Amino acid sequence: MTVCQLCDQWVEQLQAFLLTLESEFDALKSNQADLITQIAERKLSQLDEMSQTEQALKAKLPSMEASQISAYLLTNCTESSAAGRLLTLTKSIQQANQRNGMLLQSLLRLNEFGLNLLSGKIDAGDTYGASGQVKTATPISSLKLATA
Repeated sequence: MTVCQLCDQWVEQLQAFLLTLESEFDALKSNQADLITQIAERKLSQLDEMSQTEQALKAKLPSMEASQISAYLLTNCTESSAAGRLLTLTKSIQQANQRNGMLLQSLLRLNEFGLNLLSGKIDAGDTYGASGQVKTATPISSLKLATA
């Protein structure tokens, strides 16, 4: 396979990976656990394929710094616009991955809060009684309420 063909293949793989990240975002938003697991497996497979293509591409390129590779591809693969799309595509993937990571972190914090609330680990805080005086609320575990 030529350098340009490998570059085209890599771009196709990156585009498929970006679509997978979009599917992951939709699955996270709708809390579809089974689909999230399937997508995680697909991502691992795609990452392996992309890594193999990247290694094959590096083996075909002359020895150079990573910052020079893009310029080399643009110069030597003029019949393909794939080389020009690599940087834009990788930036889009990075942004989508960060977005998905932030959503996942938010969901994890929400779940942790819910579990702490249900287990009575969260201080209910101070409240005001009927006479207007501050009184400290005693957290009650939902487990205690269920067995009462």
